[in-house]
Amino acid sequence: MRKKSLLMAVLAVADIIVINFAVLIAFFIRNEFSFEAVASEVQRGSFWLGAFILSIIYILLHVLFRLYRVMWKYATLTDVCKLAAATMLSYVVYGLARTAFNFPMMASI
Repeated sequence: MRKKSLLMAVLAVADIIVINFAVLIAFFIRNEFSFEAVASEVQRGSFWLGAFILSIIYILLHVLFRLYRVMWKYATLTDVCKLAAATMLSYVVYGLARTAFNFPMMASI
């Protein structure tokens, strides 16, 4: 049982790293690879706030959909559909949170 919990934690940490890397790449593309724009967003704090909130939403929805319990070697089409639904829903929730609370977040994600 401990091995399974450790695997779930490793997958969650790997997801957080991938999410934040994807957010950074999206921001670079949005600003035509301008390092000055990235530096100003990082200093302003909106990059870290957006990445943090998106990571939390993403991980919570993946836990809710029980996607960390699936052995992806034996995944079915249902598991893949759950993954797609959880990912799309995370971006919808992120957009709603951004709109509702008027967070100073990046517009590139």
